[in-house]
Amino acid sequence: MTPTALSGFLVGKSRHLHDKKCLLSCFWDAKGLLYYELLPQGRTVNATTCSNQLASLALARPRSPSLFEKRCPRRSAVHLLNDNARPHVAKATQAKLLELNWYTVPHPPSSPDIAPSDYHLFRPLKLFLKEKRFAKYEDLKMAVFDFFDSQSGAFLKKGIDDLPERWLTVVTNDGQYIVD
Repeated sequence: MTPTALSGFLVGKSRHLHDKKCLLSCFWDAKGLLYYELLPQGRTVNATTCSNQLASLALARPRSPSLFEKRCPRRSAVHLLNDNARPHVAKATQAKLLELNWYTVPHPPSSPDIAPSDYHLFRPLKLFLKEKRFAKYEDLKMAVFDFFDSQSGAFLKKGIDDLPERWLTVVTNDGQYIVD
């Protein structure tokens, strides 16, 4: 999970852009969108927010394990690709992950080129919102919902399927940033 800032889409009286920023946290896999939260203006992600989002994600996941999950629990367990921002590595967040028996995939700092949410999901979302301006937070929230609702399962699957190739590209290029 890597939150993204949706800046400049809300219009209002504030002269400071950061006052109009809304953060979007999104959890998804190759099968579809699992959970997302658009935080109200001015609210940031801290360890409590992160832990609460993980709890909401746990409630949103399907309940009954498949036969594969029963035979290979570690392979079918939840693996989160988080950046190492402070809320993600905070003790409260780590305790929540331990409680849920979820794992994190190591992710180098400042590497949006290999974070699927950054390179595959948030880029098209920002293009979708590019020329739009919203007077109310609820209108922005609805536009984000409309974007997610319009995406096919194949779109999300491609974002996950591209990940191993992107990782290989980074290794092949000695860790250099991938320019799309």
